Amino acid sequence: MRLRDQLDQAEEMTLAMAQSWICIALRRSKVKKSELARRLGVSRPYVSNLLSGGENLTLRQLARVMWALGFEVRFDIVNRSRRRQDGGTRG
Repeated sequence: MRLRDQLDQAEEMTLAMAQSWICIALRRSKVKKSELARRLGVSRPYVSNLLSGGENLTLRQLARVMWALGFEVRFDIVNRSRRRQDGGTRG
């Protein structure tokens, strides 16, 4: 796979993971999309777009959304080459 394709795939996987975190936080906080939109001062369609990938999710937006839901974002990094060698453990 070409480097450009690998980078594109990494971007998509990271965005999908962030959107998944937001969905999990919505469920855990029992906040509806309309209430989240109110807390953020945006429209409900904007929130739906964020969750569906129709809107480019920035780190700032992710932090604001998670904070509005009562969560904070923490990141972890995983060495790709080590992950392949040992079957996926963190390193």
